[in-house]
Amino acid sequence: MASKARFARYAWSCSRDRIDEVLDREDKPASVALRAAGIDARLFDRVLRPFLTGVFLEPELRTSRHFLDLTLRSFVRGRPSLPGSGMRAIPYQLRDALPDGTVTVGSPVRRVAPGIVEYDGGSLEARAVIVAADGTNASTLIPALAAPQWNSVTTWYFVTPAGTTITDGLGVLVLDGDASGPVINAVALSNAVASYSPDSRVLVSASTLGTDTGTEHLERVRAHLQRMLGTPTATWEMIGVYPIAHALPAMLPPFEVRRPVSLGNGLFVAGDHRDTSSIQGAMVSGRRAADAALRSLGVRVIE
Repeated sequence: MASKARFARYAWSCSRDRIDEVLDREDKPASVALRAAGIDARLFDRVLRPFLTGVFLEPELRTSRHFLDLTLRSFVRGRPSLPGSGMRAIPYQLRDALPDGTVTVGSPVRRVAPGIVEYDGGSLEARAVIVAADGTNASTLIPALAAPQWNSVTTWYFVTPAGTTITDGLGVLVLDGDASGPVINAVALSNAVASYSPDSRVLVSASTLGTDTGTEHLERVRAHLQRMLGTPTATWEMIGVYPIAHALPAMLPPFEVRRPVSLGNGLFVAGDHRDTSSIQGAMVSGRRAADAALRSLGVRVIE
């Protein structure tokens, strides 16, 4: 109980401090920061490590405590949610806010330089060029940028037989405090967002570290889910598996949360490798890059 209270106090402190105060703290691995806060081995190993492994995509919690503290700040101050029409709703919303004809797809970019973009089939000139890409592709287009280290993950999607009940119908994240298998977390997505399933079946998502999608690994995933969720999984239909080698840029201390987005001469870069490794970080970096580009063009930016 005392350890839980110490963790609650730590997380509450992160939520009340200003971001600059969070980032002014001495950086160290998240595991070291949590142990220094008085978190005992039981709470750390059975709850915090399994949960944060799913956030950081690395089990040793070597990730920067700056990102840990910002994550806890968001969890305490905010509310987890999912778009009703899926995560693709986010880029679609951004696209749909733009004038018709301003988005072109299917034209791989081969080279960028200040004022020019060369792509398959042609090129275009622009006073401002923003490279919005993952860290590896950004470093290929802009060799001055260092490619990040990557944490990888595979996400598995299953559909249960009709009438199956998972986690009492609740959309809760399930962890295995014993770390007895490959699954780091699982959630019945359609319990949280009913529109994710058109009928009485349940859509289940499970995550594993790495990119192994082989048959033997799949059977280990099924067996682990059966133990975690307390229900047979042999008849579940696997409807998708997505191995993502470049899932999150590693954030090892000392970690610079805000890296430059302006490279000079009208060239800018955006992506979660410029902020925190997350969808939030990618979107924040996009805003920063857009504001910097507008200022370079003499456009007044409203803060």
